[in-house]
Amino acid sequence: MLSRRFYSFVGRPGGYTRRRGLDRQTNKELLLRHVARSGQDGAPMDEWLQVLPAKTRDQIKQRLFELRREGRVNRIGVTRAARWVAVRPDDLGRHPGNTQ
Repeated sequence: MLSRRFYSFVGRPGGYTRRRGLDRQTNKELLLRHVARSGQDGAPMDEWLQVLPAKTRDQIKQRLFELRREGRVNRIGVTRAARWVAVRPDDLGRHPGNTQ
């Protein structure tokens, strides 16, 4: 990967950011926006791969598990059938673990 200074020198500073990718927090915010739009049906992994196409399945799962630990999303189901949903205000008193 070339440096930010090089991209600025050649007049393409946005190229550095695009190649470098978004930071962890920005990725999590994109995931949160998508899960909020998914409603009660939630979103499966195939959709997450579309939201963050530059990330691997494992990287996306890490971000989703971080959001679950923060109490912002819940996972419904297990394995490839799992879906992720936003935590509703009435869910805040419950443990953010799996619900089945």
